[in-house]
Amino acid sequence: MSEAMVDERAPLLKQPESGRKPLPTGQIAIVLLLQLCEAICIHSVSPYIKEFVSTLYIAEGSLQTAELIAGLLDSLYFVAEAFTILYWVRLSDSIGRKPVTLLGSMGAMISMTSFGVSRTLLALVASRLSCGFWNGNIGVIKSMMVELTDNTNRADIFWIIHPASTFGSVIGSQLGTSLIRPAEKFPVAFNAAFWDRFPYLFPCIVASMVVFLSILVTAVFFRETLTASMPISRSSAASDMRPKTLQHGCTHETQLSNGAISIRAIMTVPVIISIANYSTLIFLNILLHSLFSLYSRMPRNLGGFGLDYDFFRLLQAFYVVGSGTFQFLYFPRLVRSYGTRTVYILSMSAFVPALLLLPLARFLVVVHNLALGSWMLLAVLFFLLFLTDSAHGCILMHIILCAPDQRSVRYVNGMAQTTAAIVKALGPALSLSLSHFSLENETAWGCGIYAFLAALALCLPVYLPRRPRRYGHMDDKISSF
Repeated sequence: MSEAMVDERAPLLKQPESGRKPLPTGQIAIVLLLQLCEAICIHSVSPYIKEFVSTLYIAEGSLQTAELIAGLLDSLYFVAEAFTILYWVRLSDSIGRKPVTLLGSMGAMISMTSFGVSRTLLALVASRLSCGFWNGNIGVIKSMMVELTDNTNRADIFWIIHPASTFGSVIGSQLGTSLIRPAEKFPVAFNAAFWDRFPYLFPCIVASMVVFLSILVTAVFFRETLTASMPISRSSAASDMRPKTLQHGCTHETQLSNGAISIRAIMTVPVIISIANYSTLIFLNILLHSLFSLYSRMPRNLGGFGLDYDFFRLLQAFYVVGSGTFQFLYFPRLVRSYGTRTVYILSMSAFVPALLLLPLARFLVVVHNLALGSWMLLAVLFFLLFLTDSAHGCILMHIILCAPDQRSVRYVNGMAQTTAAIVKALGPALSLSLSHFSLENETAWGCGIYAFLAALALCLPVYLPRRPRRYGHMDDKISSF
């Protein structure tokens, strides 16, 4: 079979005679720990940030002002992260992945502690911007995962990337919920006036201790993944971020081989389409989980499930365990059997019924008072959530395969993480607006917005390149998109 006839599954199914390369499980576990810490830094402040802001003089007595400022603080984190991801990737080419990871983790640890002792809005803004700046090394962390794997074993481990982040978000949320105001909850151990003055510091300290643990483990046990064949010169790195005009007749491969990696050169049509799909997936995931939280806590007379907070947390834990188990059991074999593109399209298709189930559950509760039917729909929704989570591993693998060459993989991955950070900065506010619109618009029970989003989940995936070869040498038919 000629190289031009290799389909999208070839990199996963066509293995060397020795079989799949063994995974460096210890090194991968450290990378996952670093990713988990990033999620904890994000979500550990979410449960109390609105309450924290309401204690400031600028928002005192105004719930609406506190909500607005809290939303802005969440977005500022991702804005800072988006602006710094590619620069951390570039720096890691000069000094190595491990030093950049350690530097970013130490900065994030200090930023988390400073957030807990902040007494003014300016201090809160500086702390969140700083934390996003230092956690901009998430692009480097994701690149380390790529460098620790290859096309023979990537399907065996990429399934865990999204569950690790979800697990970190649950841990972070639990820390933020359980450890605020320790002087009230644990008066024997925290009876000093210091804890009354800084009631939100303790969860920040615990989160910082988790990050500190990851620093120790990384410093002692992690091995550098930047090999001698990967680094580029300091002069080349300095020009990485400057756009370059392609010469007439000069291909992307030629442009990349000349030393400097041009962002314009690596942003080929297949890469752009893949990153656009990744951004769409991130947004739909934010929206679906926001809607799930909204409907879960909404009173039953308004069409929600009326769950109390403890039971809702239990459902979240079930989701994390269930999704991780589903990915572990089925993701590798599905990808090896059908390829990343097919599994990704199937997973994105699951957003369609998932988005429509919530308004349908509301219809059953409010109009027909069928509580049992709504609970059955909730069980179906969980299965669909497990399926949609498979899309994360698939699209990350597909983005890697679309990179113009091996050396540009980390920059393509960095661009993907940058766009994801932008979506995360804008997504919560936009998803909240859409949620309120869908509830206030009673025309067809507000299902028009859900139909539009369901169509969005189906449009972009079908344009994914069908036959990405290793490091993006695309089939001629796909290259002419």
